[in-house]
Amino acid sequence: MNRRHQESQNILDLKQYSWLVRRQYNWKGREEYSIEVKGLDGCIGYGDTYKEAKEDLILAVRLWLKKQGLTKLPKKKNKHRPLLIIEPAMTKEEFDQVNFVIKEWNE
Repeated sequence: MNRRHQESQNILDLKQYSWLVRRQYNWKGREEYSIEVKGLDGCIGYGDTYKEAKEDLILAVRLWLKKQGLTKLPKKKNKHRPLLIIEPAMTKEEFDQVNFVIKEWNE
């Protein structure tokens, strides 16, 4: 199986997992999207648009597989239907709180 076909298969396999989608502020204070795959720790994509975040997620999956020493995503064991969970957008207050905590870490 060539690399492009394998990546296409991985995207199809991703549909068995639940995704957490959120519009949030990036470190520059501009809005972006994040997509996190539940059950694949650290597998998150970011982008200025949902489409860009999904494309970045593909790269995150590729890196996750490499780190795990796998060539394809593991089949999900539970029989629950996957969900697309859309969280409320990050508020300015949440962004300020995150930056406050980061500032404390650097002191």
